[in-house]
Amino acid sequence: MIPNPYKGKFICVEGLDGSGKATQGKRLFEFLKGKGLPVILTSEPTSGPIGSRIRRILKKEEPAPGAYDFQKMFSEDRKRHCKKIIIPALKSGTNVVTLRYEVSTQCYGQAFGVPEKHINIWNASVIKPDLTIIIDASAQTCLERLGKRNQSLEYFEKLDSLEKIARHYRRYGGENHGTRMIDGELSEEEVFEKVVLLANELFRWSLL
Repeated sequence: MIPNPYKGKFICVEGLDGSGKATQGKRLFEFLKGKGLPVILTSEPTSGPIGSRIRRILKKEEPAPGAYDFQKMFSEDRKRHCKKIIIPALKSGTNVVTLRYEVSTQCYGQAFGVPEKHINIWNASVIKPDLTIIIDASAQTCLERLGKRNQSLEYFEKLDSLEKIARHYRRYGGENHGTRMIDGELSEEEVFEKVVLLANELFRWSLL
């Protein structure tokens, strides 16, 4: 990936479905906007042609390809996401918060046998986030939270699958990989306090 050369800051919030990733990303977006900072919230898969097909597969509305081809689809969707949405925003000085990005492909892909070197090649041309936050909650906790939403579980939302993916998120959850990990078993407010502290470090001035 390419280090962000632009004025805008790029933040990614990662984690299993049910970890609180979406809640925390949305809260961070609203928080930064409330502080008067220009910011957009985006997510993957996108609403573009490839992203829309991925969403249909995740909802089991059409058959899934093999793990290799499926994760390559995520990477192709990411390239479009970067070109059409992320880079124009960052260039203009607008900050970007995205729900999911390259670490998702690393963790979901490697959990199902896709080589890391291939994922690195597929994502070599996209912008690297300035900050990636991983919300770490157990697979069991995530499934319990998803069950409370009264909606059908998606493609990866099975205990054994989520446990495999969670192990890879924990492996990526450290500064050696340019990521920061937060305990997603904490309350929503406790997690958000930690998210704000990390954002504060990135912007180098008090957001509190």
